[in-house]
Parts: sequence; structure tokens; C-alpha cells
Amino acid sequence: MFPGPGDSRSAYPAALQSHSGRPSMRVCGNLVEDARERLRRAALSCSRWGWLSFWVQLVLCTVAAVITLFSMAFTSQTGPGVSLLLSLFGIAMGYLSTFWAFGYTRLSRRMFRFLDTGSPRIRRYDVIGTLEKGAIINVLGLFATVLGLQSTIGMLVAKTLTTATVNPFMASSSGSWNPVLAFDVFNVQEG
Repeated sequence: MFPGPGDSRSAYPAALQSHSGRPSMRVCGNLVEDARERLRRAALSCSRWGWLSFWVQLVLCTVAAVITLFSMAFTSQTGPGVSLLLSLFGIAMGYLSTFWAFGYTRLSRRMFRFLDTGSPRIRRYDVIGTLEKGAIINVLGLFATVLGLQSTIGMLVAKTLTTATVNPFMASSSGSWNPVLAFDVFNVQEG
């Protein structure tokens, strides 16, 4: 059976055992220092990765937004297509993820404040929930952007295949010839 609190074969040191033989919530010695060190490393990682992801996502989302606005201004489409709407949704989720990453830096400040003063308490559930919500935002944005990109590439391939069968010398007199332009290839970068 399981060793009791007075048994020398106990799996836990005597300072960590309650009267029932299970570990108590009272922690002393090196265990507190180990937990504080793990929390300090987690706060440091959260701060570093939060700032890195904030700046990288801010730059990449801004470049994608500028390219999308440029393509919207100079395109000959009559209305917004599915690929444009999905790309815009992906960019919006990218900006939301950018500011969510800024929240990671605030979370690391709260962790450091807890290590310094002991208040306010940081619950593990809140930290994991914040990270999970950020991952969900990133995955939704990535999914929408990839779908928009696939739609754009599909349209470009269809345009290439339909113009490949038309003789450009004979089609110049009719208005049905729609060649693949450099701008069409540039629109692929929009996603």
C-alpha cells in the first residue's frame, strides 16, 4: 500500500506532507525557489516572444494591407470577390493577433509583478486560456488567408488555361481575349 506520513519510505519529504500522507499546499525549501524560477522563465519567454511576434506581425500585416489596398485601387473587378473578402478577413485577424501578442507582454509584466510583490495572483488557467485564444485567432486568420490565396491562384490558373486556347492574333479583333497580366500575378501576393 501507500506509505504514511511517519513511514520512512514516504514518497514526499516530511515537510510537504499533511496528516493524511498526501502533499500539503504548504511549500518550503527548494520547491518554492524552483517554482519561482519556472515562473520567471515563463514570464521572460512570454515577454520575449510577445514583443517579437508583435513587431513581426505588425510589419507583415501592414505590408499585406498595403498590397491589398493597392490591388483594390487598380483592379478591374466590378465587386469584391471571395478571395478579396477572405484576404481582408485574414488581414483583420492578423491585426487582432498583433495586438493580442501585445497582451502577452502585459501578461509577462503581471507575472513579474507577482514574483516581486506577491499580488495580484496569476492563475495558470488564465495564462493557458490567453495563449489558447491567441492560437485560435492565428489559426483562423491563417485559414482565411490560405483560402483566399487558393481562390486567387485558382482564378489565375483558370484565366491562364482559357487564354492558352485562344489565338492572340485572331482574338485581338474580338473582345473575348483576356490575357494573364503582370498585375494578376502581383495579386497573388495580396494573400
